[in-house]
Amino acid sequence: MKCPDPIFDKNHQVDIDAWAHNQEAKAQIILCLEDDPLRGVIHTTIASDAWDKLNERYEGKGLHIIVHLIQEIFLASFSDEMPMAPQLYEVR
Repeated sequence: MKCPDPIFDKNHQVDIDAWAHNQEAKAQIILCLEDDPLRGVIHTTIASDAWDKLNERYEGKGLHIIVHLIQEIFLASFSDEMPMAPQLYEVR
């Protein structure tokens, strides 16, 4: 998303501030993601769109989320080098 052109009036400064806050929020969202969920939000233009896509992916509705969660349980792998409790917490 392109930054608004700098025009020195009070209303335009609000637009630039809103743009800057949006860019910062989107950067915070993107920097917290691993590669797989990042692919779903990298091309969004505003932070709220990125957040909505993540919400759809992880909250889901109905059978879709149940299938997704069962798939994650069956694909989970555990390591002998790490304590079991944190690994189980992550799956949970």
